[in-house]
Amino acid sequence: MKVAVIGGGSTYTPELIKGFLERIERVPVQEIWLMDIDKTRLDIVGGFVKRLVENSKSKIQIILSDDLVQSISGANIVITQFRVGQMQARRADEYLGKRHHLVGEETTGIGGMSKALRSIPVILEICDVIRLHAPKALLLNFTNPSGLIMEAIQRYKADFWYSAVPMNVGIMMHPEGKNYDLSSMKLCLTSSFGIILTEEISRQWASFTGGGILLEGAYGLSETHTADTYVPRDKVKYGTMGIPGFEADFKIVDVNDRTREMPLGESGEIALTTPGVFKGYWKKPEER
Repeated sequence: MKVAVIGGGSTYTPELIKGFLERIERVPVQEIWLMDIDKTRLDIVGGFVKRLVENSKSKIQIILSDDLVQSISGANIVITQFRVGQMQARRADEYLGKRHHLVGEETTGIGGMSKALRSIPVILEICDVIRLHAPKALLLNFTNPSGLIMEAIQRYKADFWYSAVPMNVGIMMHPEGKNYDLSSMKLCLTSSFGIILTEEISRQWASFTGGGILLEGAYGLSETHTADTYVPRDKVKYGTMGIPGFEADFKIVDVNDRTREMPLGESGEIALTTPGVFKGYWKKPEER
């Protein structure tokens, strides 16, 4: 498996590589290409990542490159995490709204629009390269702003999206929502965050997209653990979070006595263990 990271000189890259190393048995990556136009940053971060891989005794090959086409060609996964203009541009975006007494930062408002105007042409170029040189690759985008997703779906005919239920409802209620062609959207996994996914909402989404499937994605909490359940597409049960995922173990315990497991059908507190559960907060042992 080949992974291409566009913006590989980012300081987020070591954490990304660490995640691959910890899941190498489930995600058998052979090559990770770190592509960046800033050679100084790429050499520093890339050198650190190489040492990280060497110390883990992993056989993953780390390749540093400034060639977009070569990095993406034949990739199974393409990850984008770039910032056009780097931190100087971010500072300009953050202060743009303040200077004009307007709300907004790099993801929304006038600052977000400024970043979008710089980032969209680059994303378009990357998508063109993926279509030509890695047509079966999965694109994972961490580059802000994400508010242009409807336009991206229409232009590039994405067939999969991970959302939160309010996002699906918001798109369906948007006054211009029906002006977009979302018929390519075959599967959308979503999280009941703020709004609970119901069978009626799923039916509305299917009608809105022309047959797209909307399912509960997973149970989890971003700051403590990962996605711990999944919903089998052939056994959908609305109002639930699905069944336990890989190596996930659940039980319901008494709120006042967590050593006592509750019998089936009674309410209590969810307790779980998975390889993805965090051990604590950075430099805050009292909050374990």
